[in-house]
Amino acid sequence: MAILKLFPNQDDIKKYVPTINRNMSGVTLLPSVNTAVQNFLLPYLGATFLTDIEAYLIANTHTDITEAVRDCAAWFAVYNAIPQHIITLADMGVQQQSDNERTSNPASENAMKTALWHALRTGYDKLEYLLWDVLSPQKATLPNWAAYQGSAIVCDRLLYSPDEFQRWQPLR
Repeated sequence: MAILKLFPNQDDIKKYVPTINRNMSGVTLLPSVNTAVQNFLLPYLGATFLTDIEAYLIANTHTDITEAVRDCAAWFAVYNAIPQHIITLADMGVQQQSDNERTSNPASENAMKTALWHALRTGYDKLEYLLWDVLSPQKATLPNWAAYQGSAIVCDRLLYSPDEFQRWQPLR
C-alpha cells in the first residue's frame, strides 16, 4: 500500500496530524507512510484486508474504516519521519539540521524524544480505536479481516491493547 493510494492527495496526511508544517510536501513523507503501514498496520490487519481498504478508498465506502486507518497511519508516519528530518545522510556523511541561516532551530534532544513518544503513543491510541471501536463491531461483515490470524488474536483472546498484542504475537 503506497501513500498515493492511502492519501490520494499528497497533502491529505496533514488533515490527521496538524503539527506537520503546511509547506512540507506530502511526498516527503512517502517512505515514512509506507514504513508505518508495513510495521504497524500490516501485522494487525493483514495484506488482504489492506487491499480491501484501498478499494474502499477508491469507491468512497466504509469511510469509518478508511478514516481510522488513515489517521492511524499518519501518526505512525510522523513517528517514523521525525528522526529522518533531524539527521540526514549525505555524500559528505551524516548531517544534522543547523541554524546557519537563522530560519529555524534544531529541536533539543528532550523535545525530539517528547515528540517521538507523543507520535508513537497517539499512533497506538488510534490503532486501538481502529481495532476495538471500528473493526471489531463489524467483524462479521469484514471476512478478509476476520479470517486474518491477527484478528483472531486481537479479538478472540481479548487482548485489549495493541501494545500487549505486539508483545505476545509479533507477526512480522
